[in-house]
Amino acid sequence: MADGTGIMAVFSPASSGKDVLINIAEKAADSSLIWQQPWQAFEVNSIANNPPAVASCNGQTYVFYPSAPADTQYLFYNTWNGTQWSAQTELKIAETATGAGAATFNGQVYVFWQGVQVQASGAFGPSGSLFYTIMGQSFDWQIGSGPVMSNCPSAVVFNGELYVFYQGTDNGGGLWYTKSSDGSTGSWSSSTQVPNVGMSTSPATAVFTNPSTGQDELYVFHQGGSTNGQLWYNVLDTAGNWAGDKQITSVSMSNVPGATVMDGILYVLYEGGGNDDLFYYVSSSDGSTWNPPLWVKSTALSVAPSLAVLNSQLTCMMQGPGSDGQLFYASIAPQSSGGSLSGPYMTASPYTLSESPGLMAYNNQLYCFFQGANNSGCLWCATYDQNGWAPTVPLLGDGGMTGSPSAVAFNNSLYAFYQAPGNALCWCQSTNDGASWTNLGAIPNRALWSSPAATVLGDSLYVFHAAANNNGRLYCSTYNTTTGWGSDDEVDITDLTGVYGTYSTYTSPAACTYSGNVYVAYTTGNYICMVGYTPTTTQYVIDAGSSPTNIAFVSYDNGNGTQLYCFYQSGTSGDLFYISSSDPLSGQWSAPVEISNILPSSSPPGAISEFVDVSISCLEMF
Repeated sequence: MADGTGIMAVFSPASSGKDVLINIAEKAADSSLIWQQPWQAFEVNSIANNPPAVASCNGQTYVFYPSAPADTQYLFYNTWNGTQWSAQTELKIAETATGAGAATFNGQVYVFWQGVQVQASGAFGPSGSLFYTIMGQSFDWQIGSGPVMSNCPSAVVFNGELYVFYQGTDNGGGLWYTKSSDGSTGSWSSSTQVPNVGMSTSPATAVFTNPSTGQDELYVFHQGGSTNGQLWYNVLDTAGNWAGDKQITSVSMSNVPGATVMDGILYVLYEGGGNDDLFYYVSSSDGSTWNPPLWVKSTALSVAPSLAVLNSQLTCMMQGPGSDGQLFYASIAPQSSGGSLSGPYMTASPYTLSESPGLMAYNNQLYCFFQGANNSGCLWCATYDQNGWAPTVPLLGDGGMTGSPSAVAFNNSLYAFYQAPGNALCWCQSTNDGASWTNLGAIPNRALWSSPAATVLGDSLYVFHAAANNNGRLYCSTYNTTTGWGSDDEVDITDLTGVYGTYSTYTSPAACTYSGNVYVAYTTGNYICMVGYTPTTTQYVIDAGSSPTNIAFVSYDNGNGTQLYCFYQSGTSGDLFYISSSDPLSGQWSAPVEISNILPSSSPPGAISEFVDVSISCLEMF
């Protein structure tokens, strides 16, 4: 829902079924959404997994939600007056086993629901009949004479009429609607099917003003037929013409979408494909051209993130959760008690990858290196500047590499290091800012078991790697501008392995340079094992407490001085965390800070006096 001031509120049940959460977003200058801490609006007994229905009227916001099937079959509602929530109230005339739809029409709140019938087992089940009531009245009315629908209805006011959309009976996959010019009983049109639409679950609706014509248009969004994970929409104009179903091809979704318009931008929210409990949105300024999917707040990821600082902005790139092969990027502002996040954005191409990307900043550009999708072995580089993402440049063809690359800028050249099939340590070089690349091949007498990690200090380049024979040892090769490659030297980690066990060479190391010292680190159990390599040496562990995996380092000034940040994926939740230190040689690090899944607050996030409808069917958004 949006309140006309650049604030959106998305209502969803909590995973416990005991609360309704409001997830607040403010629109940024680029039309992306900046999400605030979820607001634990009010407690409920138990609610079904259907979207709440929301409507505003006369300074009151109404939120309707169903009971669980084992409870009564009534709808419940709470109201918000701009200051506080009312107590829970039963809408006793509304008996339903699914969810509701609601809209404000002619100064009154209309509530629609699918009725119930007693099944052979004695339990209540959906009847397919469509009912409605008007808040403040003690009667309800049936629309039509028999079953017309499945799942949940969606109500919307368009062109001076009240519309109700729903899937046809018996989950038949058709999109149907009825409408009324005054909302009175007996004024409703017969149930009408929208032609050539195949759908599943329930629809979502929004009215959007076409900027080219200035005319309002009614958008109906739905998942494709047979719960195929596709997001489709159809558009009705004021003359009663349907434009025909169109797919938003960049989307893979589950369950029920939600839609709203805020400040002239049309937004559609949805759960990712495969019921992955991760939420995304797409947006459009013209109603036909859609921006790439953006991630809603949560920063679950696969394998290691990669970070770089460009123009004082810290950027993180990562593969999406569940090894989905999608390359995301996000701007992060670390704070002592949390981290604000812009994005994550799916790269516009979109780029697809395997494993982790390698990110670096050089000459006012970000360079992102990654292996192609499906472990193809192809090495790519994409660049980003004020003009956005440029087309990718290939460094290696299929079969050229394994794992993840590591890149650095050194002595006026760009270098990318990688593991080749057969475990050779190899490198590529560009002397023209990445416009073209030369594959320099294998570095003699070097072999490795997992992906390398490179960093630079002064006139030397350091490449850390695990031993190729899986003997639990960690090595470093150093390249000097004058002498070239030195020997492949073992890194002393005996103080660590003696207490915390043998280093698993399946685990790729991470390397960085901070305050004139080179560091290398790896993970084991709940610990990050940290080694000061040169010129000052030290060994110690950081107890991160959540089985950290896939670590990455970056040096960044957060406004209070430069610190070394260690970002990592939690091995238990898959989410993104970080720790920081201004003196890593001393072993003093901050407590872990989670970027995503911030616990809901019991206090409102701001003065929100009016809501308009947008909701999404989910168990938990964050």
